[in-house]
Amino acid sequence: MSQNKLGGGKMKRLSVFLLVVFLALNGCTQVDKTAEANMATAQKYVAEVWNNGNLDLIDDLVTADFVRHLPESWEPQVIEGPEAFKTYIKGIREQYTDFHVKTHKVIASGDMTASAWTVSGTSDAARISVRGMSMARYSDGKLAEEWATWDTQGLMQQVQGGEEMSMKQ
Repeated sequence: MSQNKLGGGKMKRLSVFLLVVFLALNGCTQVDKTAEANMATAQKYVAEVWNNGNLDLIDDLVTADFVRHLPESWEPQVIEGPEAFKTYIKGIREQYTDFHVKTHKVIASGDMTASAWTVSGTSDAARISVRGMSMARYSDGKLAEEWATWDTQGLMQQVQGGEEMSMKQ
């Protein structure tokens, strides 16, 4: 007669424990896959929309109710919807014909990404180079909300040759 070293109660507890571990690991894998997908979207967003000016791609990358929050000293402070966002990016790319975003680091967790970057470009007024950061929230694989901030004072000093000013009107 063989002896079962794990009694009925111990076997049940072990089964429950293994099930919990499996579900936890599976859940982490799903979160990791979501974070990876959002990171890929963030990188595509910078490369294609900001650097290449592919504004048509905005419809594929952002939600219909997308909101971008900008620094308090900036106008506009909030951009709502894909069409307003296209207009905003088009204006920047027209003002800075060689506009470029260099991403230094992107990290992702669940439905959020954070990135550090430097923007550069040349306008009639000056050559600019400014560091900034963005946090973004994703919904169903699309960018739903973004909070961007950068050295607005440094940007204005570069544009105005050292004079202090605000973009707020």
